[in-house]
Amino acid sequence: MIGSIHHAVQRVEAVLKEQMNLDHLSFYYCNNGRHCMIEANKQKFYVMFKREFFKSFGEIFENEKGIGESINVSALSNAISLGANYILIVYPSGYVYKVVPQDWQEYAVSHNTIRQPYGKKTFSIPVSMLERFDNDGKMS
Repeated sequence: MIGSIHHAVQRVEAVLKEQMNLDHLSFYYCNNGRHCMIEANKQKFYVMFKREFFKSFGEIFENEKGIGESINVSALSNAISLGANYILIVYPSGYVYKVVPQDWQEYAVSHNTIRQPYGKKTFSIPVSMLERFDNDGKMS
């Protein structure tokens, strides 16, 4: 079971090496150690650990349905400025999902899924925008 960003990074590292045959990985922790940029063979992956999906997505945003995912705008801006090809979200189950950072930003702006809980602005997307990144979802 994945329980922290460090476990999430280990999970992504295993997927990159074992399922995608990528090597020469470099790691850069950011957002006060809560996220990690992994660079492998000229590809960049911005890794986040999430305990659960944004379950009230469809309730908070009137024009949306179901569950979603959210990210602080500052973290999304960081992923984009660092040149991330994908944001990878790892859940306790070990499943890894991906989304293109610019697609996340574009959706939130165009669908007005922006809010500011606890003083931090977030951009949200429906879970249907997330695509499985790992082949099997099994723990390595």
